[in-house]
Amino acid sequence: MKVVKVRVFISGMLLASALMAGSAHADLVEYDWQNEGDGLVSYDTETGALWLDLTVTQNMSINQMKDALVNDSTFSGWRLPTVAEMKQLGSSLFAIIASTDGAVIAGSNTEEELAAHAIMGQNVGDFTYGIYANGNASMLFGSNARDDVWFEYAWTSDHDFARNYEGVYLIADDTNVSVDGEKMNAVAANVPAPVGVLGLLGAGLFAFRRKID
Repeated sequence: MKVVKVRVFISGMLLASALMAGSAHADLVEYDWQNEGDGLVSYDTETGALWLDLTVTQNMSINQMKDALVNDSTFSGWRLPTVAEMKQLGSSLFAIIASTDGAVIAGSNTEEELAAHAIMGQNVGDFTYGIYANGNASMLFGSNARDDVWFEYAWTSDHDFARNYEGVYLIADDTNVSVDGEKMNAVAANVPAPVGVLGLLGAGLFAFRRKID
């Protein structure tokens, strides 16, 4: 009887892991919000989420932002992000957030990570600082050129905290909130799907060894 033994080479497994891991990183691209050239929207090509520039919501508290989302048509289509969405954003931008369960206080970063975060807007100097809600607390997700990263750091135990360094993180699910919505949809339509293990198998990137007894 012929017995066929199949072995998948580790190199193939590593290649698949690298491709899948690479697809998990956010690629934030700057687009316009209301007027051509304003550059106030960051589009995440990985998740399809839109983030409003922190300079738009500068010096606002979360409670003030909640009121504006209901009563100010300027913010139609925008909403406060969930804690999970903030974790996904932070993890995709900074390796230290991805590898830490809980708060990151004065964590390290790279120049590339700082630059990627800075696209979301800086209100004072080189500080990319913004707040989001986690329960009743106002939490900081921020970075600066002093090699500091802050995440899940509670400024206050209420939603009334506000100062000129921070804006409030806002997210949108519909590209129609931006004048560049059609451009984003075109980008999304042309981004290839992540290559999975089955795709690698089909492409013949896994090596096999057959032994005939």
